[in-house]
This record gives sequence, C-alpha cells and structure tokens, in this order.
Amino acid sequence: MFSWLVTYYIFLLFYCTTGITTPGNSTNTKSCSSSEYKCLSGACIPLSSKCDGIKNCLHDDDETDCQGPCPDERQFRCGSGKCIPNSWKCDNSPDCEDKSDEVDCSVVIEEDPCGKEQFRCPGAWCIPEHWLCDGDSNCLDGEDESVELCSSRPTEKPQACNANQYECAPGDCIEKRWVCDGSVDCTANENDEGEQCGTYKDPCLLDEGYFSCGNNSDHKCLSTEFVCDGIPQCPEENDEGGECNKSCNTITCDHNCTQTPQGPKCYCPPGFSLAKNGKDCEDLDECQVYGTCSQQCTNKEGGFDCSCLVGYELVNSTCFATGVDPTIFVSTKTSVRSYNLRTKSGKFIIPHRDNVIGVAYDAMEDRVYWTDVKMKQEQIESCVF
Repeated sequence: MFSWLVTYYIFLLFYCTTGITTPGNSTNTKSCSSSEYKCLSGACIPLSSKCDGIKNCLHDDDETDCQGPCPDERQFRCGSGKCIPNSWKCDNSPDCEDKSDEVDCSVVIEEDPCGKEQFRCPGAWCIPEHWLCDGDSNCLDGEDESVELCSSRPTEKPQACNANQYECAPGDCIEKRWVCDGSVDCTANENDEGEQCGTYKDPCLLDEGYFSCGNNSDHKCLSTEFVCDGIPQCPEENDEGGECNKSCNTITCDHNCTQTPQGPKCYCPPGFSLAKNGKDCEDLDECQVYGTCSQQCTNKEGGFDCSCLVGYELVNSTCFATGVDPTIFVSTKTSVRSYNLRTKSGKFIIPHRDNVIGVAYDAMEDRVYWTDVKMKQEQIESCVF
C-alpha cells in the first residue's frame, strides 16, 4: 500500500551545467539563437529585451551602447540613450540629462511671453528670476548662468551668522541646535541634515577615525572632522565640550590626530589598526574577517585583494559562476517548474500532472525527474530540460 503524500518538496540546484569546465578551458561555449542577445555572462535573453530600458543581463550590458529609435514607437531616445515619452519632447521642460528633448523645437514667442519676475531662456521656456546665477543651469545652453548676465547683476554682501547660528549658505542662518535634529531647516538646501550628521556604522571606532554618539540604536557614527567643531551633531551633544579645547600638538601620532571631548586621540587610515601604545599604526589583516571576499583573499599592507577559483569571475568583489545560469526546480501538485535565479524568470517544465510529490535533476544528462502519484499508483517520470 502506498501512502498518499501531500507534502511538496523543493530541491535547490546550486549550479546547472550542460558540460564540464576544465581549469584550462573556462570559456562559455553556449550559443544564442538569431532572435536572442548573448549577455557577457553567457546568458541568452530575447532580442527585444536589448535596449528596452530594463536591465536583464548580470552585468547590465543589454542597456549599453543603445542607439537608434526606442523599442516603443511612442518614446523618444535622448542623446544619452535614455527613452522618454514622445509627449515630453518640445514641452518647454527638459527631461533628458543632455536636454536633447528640447532641441530643434519651433517655439512661438509671444509679445510678452514671461511673467513680471521671470526670465525667458532664448528661444525656449520661462524660469523664475531667482534661478538666475544660482550655479544651476536651467536654460538649454546655460544662458541663465552666463558670465555676461551674472557679472552685470547687482550683488549684496550677505549678512554673517552669529556665534549661536549655523550657516546653510551665505546669508541663510539657522540655530545650531537645529542641526542634525532629523528635520530639514535650511531653506536653500539640506545642509543641516547632511554628512556631518553621521550614519549608522558598526563598529564605530575612534582608532579608525570615527566617533560614536552612543551605544543606543538611534545614535550615529560621526567622521572625526565633525567632532569638536563647535556644532553639536550627536543627539545628546556629547561630540562637543569636555576637553575639545586641548590641541593635537600635545601628542605625536604615526598617522593623524583628532580632537575629542576626551582630549586629542590618534587614529589610523583604512587598512591599519592602532597599536597598543595608542600612537603607531599596524597593518590590519582583513582576510581574517569572515566575508571580506566571497572565495579567495590575499592580504597586503593597507588593504587586500579578492580573487576567484577557476570557473568563476569577479564582479564587484563577489565571485559569480560562469556558464549556465543557476536554476531552481520546483514541484507543485499538478506541475514541475523551473526558476532562473539570475534573470528571475520562470517556466513550466511539465504541466497538468495528477499529483507530483518530488523533483530531482541529473546534470550529466540534463534531465529532470519527478514522481507522479495516481490512483494509489506511483511512477517516476522524466524529460530533457
């Protein structure tokens, strides 16, 4: 008697191959059809997916060197290769990075086309007058930032901020206590909530040039250049005061020194650690830290190098298997399916089964096996993948 099984099994296939790669020959020999594009990784994708604005290849090479019309006739290709809707072309508002969507546009200029406090870009759109000479080009050829225009505009010397204020920009002052409070207060920019506010980093070590605001989860890690600068960045303002007035001239450091509320401290550059004497820098062996490289790691003074085994290639410090994409085979009650882990696409291997209870794969024969149970009878079936 066979028991009725109702549990589905999923077997993860880490690496699927149609051949054997030898140390002397790691080149992927798989060929794509005339209706497909071959990615640098060796994977084949539909030719229609090339230059469609969606990255399908592992190295994104299907979206490089894109020329000619966009795949959708309702789109316009910018000079940079980006595709935008046709309705955005010549709408008096540049949408391409190179503003090519506003080139060769016939513009009818009315007798009084712009408002009282606006500026007309030559042969194009109107912009607010306060955008003139602000360092950001808004006209097609940058006429709003031209030397002739900006040199003739009257300038007023901005009022300086007082000792209790923070300068967002010349003439734009806010209270120092508003800096790094989680709310943007600078009107012209967001400088009060910028990099000086730190980030979350674990560990946050003074030996490496960082200052910890505290041990709680809501506390941040500051770069030492923003410690003892007269502006509290930590929530509890513990990056200021104390012995911040003591100079680094009182100690000798192998690399560099920073002022802290606990007095001047030495720190080391990346790739080195502070010696026990608190002054000298010693090489740090990053290869001893798990996860530094995905496969092979070679330590060197002040850094390290990652490398891969035969059959793998290094991409952004991570080793990826060359050849056929890794695939998962899944059995449901009525079908067997596959899922490509790189392209994130799935397909049916066998549909319309009675009761599939398991699946396996033979890499040598490139064949998928499964067990189908019907009317208390069990049989093993297979097909070429």
